[in-house]
Amino acid sequence: MKQKEIMFAGFGDDFLQDVIKDLQEKEKSICLLFSDKKNESNSLEKIINAEILAREDSIKKYYGTFLDYTLSELELSKLNECRIYFNRTADRIFIKPQSTRSLDSYFHTLLSFWFFVLTKKFKVKSIFFGCSPHFPWDICLFFVAKLLGIKTYIIRRTLIEDCVVFVNDFRYGKSEFIEFDSSFNGLIRVDHILKTYQKESYWLIYNKTMTSGSVPVTDKNRLSNLLGNCRKLNKFLKHFYYELRTSSNTYFRLTKFNYFKFFYKRLKQQRMLLKYWESHCKPFNFKESTPTVYFPMHFQPERSTDPDADHYSQQILAIKLLLKLLPDEWKILVKENPRQNYGGFPNFRRFHYRNISDYRELFNLPRVVPLSVSISSESVLKHCKLIASCTGSVLWEGMLQGKPGISFGSIWHNECKSSPHINDILNDKLPLNILLDKSQDDVATDVQAFLLKNQFSFIHSSNSSQFASQSKVDRNSLIRNLRTAIQTLLEY
Repeated sequence: MKQKEIMFAGFGDDFLQDVIKDLQEKEKSICLLFSDKKNESNSLEKIINAEILAREDSIKKYYGTFLDYTLSELELSKLNECRIYFNRTADRIFIKPQSTRSLDSYFHTLLSFWFFVLTKKFKVKSIFFGCSPHFPWDICLFFVAKLLGIKTYIIRRTLIEDCVVFVNDFRYGKSEFIEFDSSFNGLIRVDHILKTYQKESYWLIYNKTMTSGSVPVTDKNRLSNLLGNCRKLNKFLKHFYYELRTSSNTYFRLTKFNYFKFFYKRLKQQRMLLKYWESHCKPFNFKESTPTVYFPMHFQPERSTDPDADHYSQQILAIKLLLKLLPDEWKILVKENPRQNYGGFPNFRRFHYRNISDYRELFNLPRVVPLSVSISSESVLKHCKLIASCTGSVLWEGMLQGKPGISFGSIWHNECKSSPHINDILNDKLPLNILLDKSQDDVATDVQAFLLKNQFSFIHSSNSSQFASQSKVDRNSLIRNLRTAIQTLLEY
């Protein structure tokens, strides 16, 4: 009888690759994984090339023999939710808008491909995702696996150092922590968690570093700084020529002419959007007694909104809902993410994710105060009474300062009573007035209760080389703990 295989998706990071290598020494099953390395072989023995899956014509060219699967009406009807998430992630890889008909064809091709791979080519027992699926091809893989009853596991980074968890789904209401037996020695000891959870994690430090260099300056100063700094200019030009040379091989598949065209359009767009936002920012006196909610917007596209925030990926929907729920005297402080329209090298992925009409609609909302992206989140966190975000790390930061929060997406600490999902409030599972009345001690009690309740889910490991390299824990120990966790799950 053919042994069932294990599939790994999104395990491209060096740390996760080492976990797979370590696992292959203990497991005889074949491992399939996505790879962005050029592999035009259609043998599909061990590697599925994500670059090939980015276009329908590539799939047909290289993996055409694996499209011999006819989708039934029943299967398609059960994958309607998959299509919604597929649509939301399509803008990541298509800078030129695609017609509904062409997206239909691409969607059906991906479904046929995965049904064949999972039911005819291989007998897959379990699929492990290195993070939430957030491209069209791994979104389709996830939903096809769920339909076929294949076990799925997703690694989630927590904001506790050297701590990750496994969940079985990325959708709120369906995502549950995977709990291990108390005998599993790869867990973080609960006494260690309670002692260190308030320590600022590598991820929070990294996140601040990423945004600290994105503070806007005037166009005149920015140009002066750019021209006056040879290193920056040299780096800019090297990046430009590299992208121009490889433009036809990226997700966007642009000719050199179109690369020039979209380079200019995105460069102009980001400068215009940043200027428009800053021109409408309002000063806010943090010493006044008006109660406030801090809503820092997410950088997009990123998996923290697509797929983890579901329809609140349109963040203005969350802000409008807050206005409806909060008492009339409350104001919402909204800050655009500094990385969204950073005036540096134009990132094409962001092309479809902000426009003037988005900002105009936001600025016209009552009781909404747009803040300059140059204002530090730390200063706002000190003075606000409540935090709101789709899935941002600011929710955890706020709780560590005794501030409750509301999430509009699936986060690792949704179960904490001081950071409930918006649905818990809408369903009156946690009345809003109770959340607003929580003291610092109440929030601390909720956080500790959450950590104690889930102590058998926290794995002493990492999910990236970047954070593993900063850890005081031996890298081999981190690898071993994650590998052992995967082996344990395979035995369930």
